[in-house]
Amino acid sequence: MQEAVSLQDPIELNRFITATEALLSWIESCKDADAKNPNICKLEAAWNTIFVSSPLGPDKCQQTGKKPTQAVARCTPSKNRNQDAIPYDVNRVVLRQGKEDYVNASHVELGSQLGPWCPRYIVAQAPLPSTVNDYWNMILEQECEVVVFLANHSQSENEKTSIPAHWPELNKPGAQMLLINSPLEIRVQAIKGDRDKEMSSNWIERILTIRNRNTQQTRTVVHLQYLSPWPFLADNSGNSICETLTQFIVELHSFYRQQRNLSRPILVTCECGQHKSGVLVAASIGILHIEKLGRLPDLVQLASKVSQQRRGLFDKAASYLLLCRVVAQYSIDLLSKRDIVVGPRRLSTNRKTSVTQESALLMQTKEKSSDILLSGNLQDLMAALKIDVPSKDNKTLHETQPAPVSEPKLENKVRLNEN
Repeated sequence: MQEAVSLQDPIELNRFITATEALLSWIESCKDADAKNPNICKLEAAWNTIFVSSPLGPDKCQQTGKKPTQAVARCTPSKNRNQDAIPYDVNRVVLRQGKEDYVNASHVELGSQLGPWCPRYIVAQAPLPSTVNDYWNMILEQECEVVVFLANHSQSENEKTSIPAHWPELNKPGAQMLLINSPLEIRVQAIKGDRDKEMSSNWIERILTIRNRNTQQTRTVVHLQYLSPWPFLADNSGNSICETLTQFIVELHSFYRQQRNLSRPILVTCECGQHKSGVLVAASIGILHIEKLGRLPDLVQLASKVSQQRRGLFDKAASYLLLCRVVAQYSIDLLSKRDIVVGPRRLSTNRKTSVTQESALLMQTKEKSSDILLSGNLQDLMAALKIDVPSKDNKTLHETQPAPVSEPKLENKVRLNEN
């Protein structure tokens, strides 16, 4: 986990702490009524902003100034798992070899808007049995060195719901797989995190080699398969699950930084190339924003920019809430390395009650003081201020007794008379 140079500055560090506390407070109260529109909650208000800015909403695509089209994808329905999860023509990945140039994958490039530190991404659907060759050809042609896979293999009679094994199923170095009707060969070079071993079962790290047997072109790829349950709970309250996803993204960044060329894209794949990929890409950018600039990004704006790149990357409010939780978790982990503990900025119920009682008591005291001052009664004023007033017969413990006057000695009196 890297730390931005700017966080070495105490002023910038305090600003980051304050921003993290504000984000945690928003997450905790996101189901409360929105200040501007009490008819909806804060989360719905944020989601509405994201939806309006996406191509699905009324705004136009930033690249063209018009609603983006999906003509090529709609003309190739057999290669799509879901007709609502297809790339826009303006930023689809184009295959350079083969009879057809279509693959269900989209470029997500925000470096021109956010800065040169922002990686390039490709979001793709998991390959169908008929598109496995297209998937690996895309990886070769786009020179991807890091592949993120957010799904598990699944066999089904329905091709559109089946995710075929498209790398060697034998999880050991040396295992290989020859693609059908293709010169490509996939070989396992190393593996870490297999569930059968006493290692992390949250994800598997594979080093794969892709080789074209005709041209002898080869490429080594880091393949990261996420295995933990995806944290899409009703209220995203699973802190431990969010911690796992956050750690996975940090691990992804460590492999990304080891690339020979950081301009090469990170390939992110889930079943349909929708919300899982969208959350991971946005969270990855948000965490790198903190690392490079030392401050939290505007998460609504970030989610809006990502959602414009492909239909369905943010398809529900829960996706945005998960993004906030992952970025907040990273911020907590970053500050904990400095022994700084942060949490939501709020008053407890007991504290709120005591503050209310203190305020009421203060108001009563002010009213009494005003009445006493107007009456001009000194005794009432002293009683209200709880000052003990001595009576003529009884002395109070707080009364100051006058010092007794000692009588002069007899011999001194005589001497005075003599003089």
